Amino acid sequence: MKVDLRLLQRLDNLIYQEGTGNANNLASRLGISRRTVFNYLEYMREDLELPIKWCDWQQSYLYEEEGRLIIKFSQ
Repeated sequence: MKVDLRLLQRLDNLIYQEGTGNANNLASRLGISRRTVFNYLEYMREDLELPIKWCDWQQSYLYEEEGRLIIKFSQ
């Protein structure tokens, strides 16, 4: 899967803020398809091993543990 890092960072930020809404709302907000939302969430959970879950009460995806995704160059 080809990953857009800017999109990944935006998605991480919305998950961190617990403000994603459902998959349809998230897709509309990010300007991507619903299928792409699910592909990114799967990539984040499986490949990056991020603890993302859906919360019915908050109607949002959120991190089960304290933390953030950090993308940076380091030497």
